[in-house]
Amino acid sequence: MEHLSVKLTKIEHRFGAKKIFSIDSLSAYEGDRIGIIGANGQGKSTLLKLIKGEMNPDSGKVQREIDFNFFTQIEEINEWTNFEEIDWELVARLSVPKNPASTLSGGEGNKYRLAQTLSSYKPGLLLDEPTTHLDRKSIQTLIEELRYY
Repeated sequence: MEHLSVKLTKIEHRFGAKKIFSIDSLSAYEGDRIGIIGANGQGKSTLLKLIKGEMNPDSGKVQREIDFNFFTQIEEINEWTNFEEIDWELVARLSVPKNPASTLSGGEGNKYRLAQTLSSYKPGLLLDEPTTHLDRKSIQTLIEELRYY
């Protein structure tokens, strides 16, 4: 039996006068893996924020049946989390140096934020451009983690 994760009904979202997207109906179920593809400025990140609950649509309804972890495309790097809150083995596999967060490169920062996101389990996972600034080894590590997730 399929368990509903999220359902969007009659969603419309605008930025100013520009309609970003209109969705009549969209549902995702437990075990679904969905890729959102589109040009820059088409609303991919906005859609993920609506699903997560960080934004509200201009009209329509978002029905969330599960909690989601969310890796945002752009975010400040938090200083090192204490040992109970992060999978330090994953941090090591991603080759993130244990330097002050403010000194990490773009790729190192993204790898650290990915480790933070993947360290706590929630039934849903939203990833907004997770491979940005990642090297091949880190992309492969991410793929392995997603298979496990």
